[in-house]
Amino acid sequence: MIPHFNFLLFLATLGFGISLLVETTSWTLRAMSTKSNQGYFNARANIYLYGGRFFALLFMMILSLIVDHEADLHHVLFFISISVSFAAFIQLLYWNSSIFFKSMNSIIIFLLLKKMRYVNPIKNHDKIDRTLFLNSWVATLILVFGVTSPYLLAALYPNIRMTISTFGQVINAIGTIILLFKVDPILYQRMDKNDLHIHVFSYIKGRYLGLLTSSIIFWILCFIIP
Repeated sequence: MIPHFNFLLFLATLGFGISLLVETTSWTLRAMSTKSNQGYFNARANIYLYGGRFFALLFMMILSLIVDHEADLHHVLFFISISVSFAAFIQLLYWNSSIFFKSMNSIIIFLLLKKMRYVNPIKNHDKIDRTLFLNSWVATLILVFGVTSPYLLAALYPNIRMTISTFGQVINAIGTIILLFKVDPILYQRMDKNDLHIHVFSYIKGRYLGLLTSSIIFWILCFIIP
């Protein structure tokens, strides 16, 4: 039995959900800029992203801990399924709840833009950039499996954990390449055109759907694997 299982589950879930929300909202932060202050907003967004990585490390550290305690595959799957589902729920709230959306943006402004005039008002739009939406969906799906697959495989093959960790990095690299070449350029182009505050919602929806798809796959695996 893993010590403090429920507490570790809570921390892992919180860490994963917050880290992915920070990644998503970093683009909302950039969308608040105008052509005259894009550099400043990018610098603020980078600081924000580095802060979010501590939560990602919390998730990975706890998953490593339970694998090292010889948790079986079902326990690891359950951890991941809960964490990814929570992350998808938080992304859904950010996309679909105006109260949560405004609250999160207010926190970002308070933490990072205390002396900066709030320039671009960010409101949800029905306009969808299908390419950005689909690429964000695929990249998020691959990145989630890149982060989580090493822990699943390590639970099955504990004697080759380091090899499995490298394999996970390969999957993660594929998702990162899609992100760098198929998602980020579109977002930066929209930033240059000063209409990122409209098109950022295609990115948010793609992120949500990628996490939702991942959570469904993990729950199916959780129920079919004894």
